[in-house]
Amino acid sequence: MKTKKRDLISYLPSDIIENILKRLILRDAVMTSILSREWRYKWATLPAIVLKSYCLKLSYNQLNSAVNQILVLHQGPVKELEVKYLDLDSCHYLHQWFDLLSKDHLQKLFLSWRFGLKLKEYCRLPSNFYSFSELRYLYLSRCVFRLPSSFKGLNRLVSLKLENVKIKSNKLSSLISKSPFLECVVIKGTCYTFKALRINASKLKKFFFRGFASSVYFLNAPLLEEVHIVLIGRSYSPLPDKVKQDNFMKSLAQLSSITKLALDGFLQPMALDGVWQNLTFEMNHLKILGLEISSYELAQISCVICLLRIAPNLETLEFIISAPDPQMMTSLYLEQQREDNSISLSVLKNVLICWQSPERVDLDLVELIFSFSPALEKIYFPIWCERSYVQEVLVAMPKASPTVEISFNDMDIESRAFDFRDFD
Repeated sequence: MKTKKRDLISYLPSDIIENILKRLILRDAVMTSILSREWRYKWATLPAIVLKSYCLKLSYNQLNSAVNQILVLHQGPVKELEVKYLDLDSCHYLHQWFDLLSKDHLQKLFLSWRFGLKLKEYCRLPSNFYSFSELRYLYLSRCVFRLPSSFKGLNRLVSLKLENVKIKSNKLSSLISKSPFLECVVIKGTCYTFKALRINASKLKKFFFRGFASSVYFLNAPLLEEVHIVLIGRSYSPLPDKVKQDNFMKSLAQLSSITKLALDGFLQPMALDGVWQNLTFEMNHLKILGLEISSYELAQISCVICLLRIAPNLETLEFIISAPDPQMMTSLYLEQQREDNSISLSVLKNVLICWQSPERVDLDLVELIFSFSPALEKIYFPIWCERSYVQEVLVAMPKASPTVEISFNDMDIESRAFDFRDFD
């Protein structure tokens, strides 16, 4: 009589089986239900549901139905829900999906809408979304936020990433301030132009903002380590009174502990306000600094000098210069600064200077950096700039570091200030 072979896989400990299923895409995990009666619903206990229409080879309508069916059949708590490339019809299902999820277990929610939606097409978040009290990681795109008056916050949220969303600045500030454990905030694109975005987040370590805003204020963010701000399409007017200028100065002081700072579109409004001239604090922990210079006018260049003056421990410096036409007053100012001993770049090792318009380049700022950087190892220039002219001038410049290397290659991306990979 033949003995039946034992099914070794089915008798593995449940945590090992779960580990195996977690490493499969959801389609393959569901297909294990045909192996045997014991395997029929093992996939249905997985704590993470990840669905991508292109991986499943589903149409957008089929994807909506698949999410519905999976959530209905699922047994036990869902801790993670990730659905990519939804279409506008998915908005009608959100309320149902959120009802099927336990408000006390969901820790990660990732919902993104497909490319190709019309500019005015956004998905309004249903009211039951705001009840997920255990959420720790949240990514949403093409959504409309309407915070209810009863909203008390997301008390366990650690990471907030929003892309192309409709939310007003005061509501976004409220969402952030009512999430007391937030460590990372990423805002990529908003429909509304913010007059000012105010950040109150005592645990915040990383902050990225790219959108329409006049300015960003840090009211309470003592643990900030990395800040990247890209202001686009703004209509700016100077801060009108001393009270607002003092408030902005207090905001800047919140950045005194950061190690990495990248500012794009930020120097122009600050130059108009003139607040850089009165900086009294130092950024002693700042190691990497990136600045976009939209104009070579004296006001913006003086902002750059003020920042260099309060950051004595810089190791990497990056400039993106979009309007490099030399200005006589700026050249005279930089010449005066070279005689000033208030700037110390004693540990600066790497500098990248990128001219976005290479027809005319000005090297006065480079000469100043050479003067105050005895440890400078390498200075990088884009390969499409006037190489022969730049090299000839730079070689002739006096340098505090006799061994500095001039390179026309790009800097390694992991060393750059404008490296946004951590915020994807």
